[in-house]
Amino acid sequence: MTTPQQAPTTNSITATDNIQPVTGTEPEFILYDDFTDTSHQVDFFIPNRFIVAYCRQGSLSITVNHKQRTTMNRGDLLIAFPRTTLEDFSFSSDLQLLVLSLSPTVINDSLLADKDLWPNIEFISLHPMIHLTEEEVEVGQHYYHLYKSYSKRKPTKFRSNILYTLHRSMIYELADMVNNRTGSVPQNEPYSQTDNTFKHFLLLLAQSGGKIRNVSYFARELCITTKYLSHIVKEKTGHSAKQLIDETVANEIRRQLCYTSKTVKEIANDLGFPSLSFFGTYTRKHLNASPANIRKNYRTGK
Repeated sequence: MTTPQQAPTTNSITATDNIQPVTGTEPEFILYDDFTDTSHQVDFFIPNRFIVAYCRQGSLSITVNHKQRTTMNRGDLLIAFPRTTLEDFSFSSDLQLLVLSLSPTVINDSLLADKDLWPNIEFISLHPMIHLTEEEVEVGQHYYHLYKSYSKRKPTKFRSNILYTLHRSMIYELADMVNNRTGSVPQNEPYSQTDNTFKHFLLLLAQSGGKIRNVSYFARELCITTKYLSHIVKEKTGHSAKQLIDETVANEIRRQLCYTSKTVKEIANDLGFPSLSFFGTYTRKHLNASPANIRKNYRTGK
C-alpha cells in the first residue's frame, strides 16, 4: 500500500486506545473509531488484512487495486479482502469512520472452506462498497459494540473461542447483506476449469492447517503440474503458489505461538518440521523473529 496522500482536512483517524498493532505479531483484530489525530494519515488500512469500513459522516475516496476509484459517503460500507491494494486517499474535513481490521488467520476457515461464500467473495472483489439500510446499520452497531467490548477485556479462558465465533458471524452477516442487494448472488453460475482449480487449491490450502509447505503436494492433489498450478495462482492473485503456502504456514505458526499453550517443540512437530533448528530458521525468515520472541512479544504486549 502506498503512503496516503495529504488531503484537504484537519481531521484524521487513529487507532482506538489499547488496540494498537503489536510489533512482531499480527493482532487478531483492530478497531478504529478515534478522530482526534491531525497527522493527515489514514493509517488503519494495513496491507494484507481483511478490512470492513463504515462511513458515519463525510466522504473518503480510495483507489482500489491500482485502478478502481471508489468514494465512500455517509452510510457506505467498504469491504476489502487480504491482498487488496488501497491507496491514493483523499477525505473531507468532517470524515468519521468505523473500521474493523482482521488478521487473515482468523478468516481463512470462514472464507476458504465454505464454498457457499465464494460467489460473495467474487462479487465483493468487483463491488467493494455497498450502501447500508437503516436495519443493516443497526445490526452493524451491535457488532461494533461487541468488538469494542472485547477490545477492552482482559484475556480469559474462552476469549479466543468467543472471538472466533464473532468473526464468523460477522462474515456471514456481510454475505447476507450482499445477497440482499443482488437478490442472492448466483450460486450455480458456471466457472471455468481454471476458476475451479484455483478454488480447489484455496480449499486444500485452508484444510492443510499450515502443515504442507510444498507446491508439489497441492499439484498432485489437483492432478496438474506444479508449473501450471503456479501459473494459475499467479494469474489470480499476483503472487506465487509458494508465497500463498508460506503465508498460510506462517499465519498458523503465529496463531499457535500466540494463542495456544503448546511448547515450541510441540508446534514444530505438529506442523511437520524436521527439527527445531529448521523451524526456527523458517519462522525467522517468514515472521522476522524467532518463535520464542514472537510468543514473548505477544504476551508482553510489545
